[in-house]
Amino acid sequence: MIALLAAASLLAVSPSAAWAEKNIPPGAPPPVPVNPNAVGKTLTGILAVAYDFDEPNPDIPERDCLILVVRNLYAFMTLRRDDKVRSFSRDLTQTDPPSGPFCFGESDPPVEVGFVSDLVQDALPEFFRRCGQPGVICTAEVRSVTNFQTTGKGLLTMDLILKVQVPGEGND
Repeated sequence: MIALLAAASLLAVSPSAAWAEKNIPPGAPPPVPVNPNAVGKTLTGILAVAYDFDEPNPDIPERDCLILVVRNLYAFMTLRRDDKVRSFSRDLTQTDPPSGPFCFGESDPPVEVGFVSDLVQDALPEFFRRCGQPGVICTAEVRSVTNFQTTGKGLLTMDLILKVQVPGEGND
């Protein structure tokens, strides 16, 4: 499934000069698990994740984290299949029940991983009707990540190719 960093407010899907995006060095691993052998139906898209965070502080109990204290997480994704294009978003404070701050990468499974995975799962029925039927479980894997960029200060973007397994249907 899709794993990532965390989010807060997002200005655009693609990187802008205002955010002073920088390219990740060649060979750096993407922040999501990639299976280059994934098979299924193809979705392509852009994922942007923004996060509002505090630096850890062991003197403040709610900020006693190893990496970051994420106050809010916001993800925006545009997916395409053939001529159908749809956009999806998710705000951590708008989940049911609302989620409070968390320590980045410290839970098992990580909160940020589940957050983005849930966004993808919620998007699948828009492209594959069977995925919205009771009892039908569709799975998505990332086949590739390109154009991975980050500000290093709360925003990352990437292009994705997803492969979706839809029960009872063939692969592309």
